[in-house]
This record gives sequence, C-alpha cells and structure tokens, in this order.
Amino acid sequence: MGAFRILLCWLVIAAHVDPATSGAVRFAGPFALFSFFAVSGYYMTLTLRTTYAVPGGLRAYYFNRALRILPLYVALLVVCAPFAFVNDNPTHAAWTSLKTPSAVIAAIAQIQPIGQE
Repeated sequence: MGAFRILLCWLVIAAHVDPATSGAVRFAGPFALFSFFAVSGYYMTLTLRTTYAVPGGLRAYYFNRALRILPLYVALLVVCAPFAFVNDNPTHAAWTSLKTPSAVIAAIAQIQPIGQE
C-alpha cells in the first residue's frame, strides 16, 4: 500500500512541476490526487478501527500523528520563514502590503495548521 501511495504522490508532483508535460501526466495528476485521498482515507479508517480501537485510542492516534507531523512542520517553518523577509522576494512585497490586522491573521493562519481544512 505504501509503494502505491508513493507512486500516486509522484504522479501529482510530476503534473505540477512542468506544465508542458504530456497529456497523460496532466490527466494522471488529478486522478492520482483523488486516488491518494481515497487510499489514505481507507488506510486511516482501517488503522483507527483496528490498532486504535481501544479506550483512549483516538487520543493516542492524534498524539502519534502530532509527533510525526509537527516537528517537520516546525522545522520547515523555521527554515523557510526568513526567506519571506528578503526584500526582492514577491512574498515580502505581499506581506508588507497588508495592514497590521490582516498581517496578524495571515501569520496565524500560516503558523497554526489546525482547522484550516
């Protein structure tokens, strides 16, 4: 199952990287994306119904997901955030054009990923 999900992920990346790719790759991108979501949803449901089907299992599941995802998210945020403040970066121009309340809301939305889906 993992190899299939990796293949689907690479198809999505290939469809995004070069807009001049062949029609087959551009068609495969949306198909791979929906397939990835379907397979991942099935796999997550299976995991929740088997491995974490114990008292306190849902809490353990979310704790394990946070331990797996948040360190990488924070590391990438720390590495990439300074690039947003380089003067010739389009991101810098976009951020500096915001008024203070809008900038604060946008910053919170970038830092806090929970509830954005």
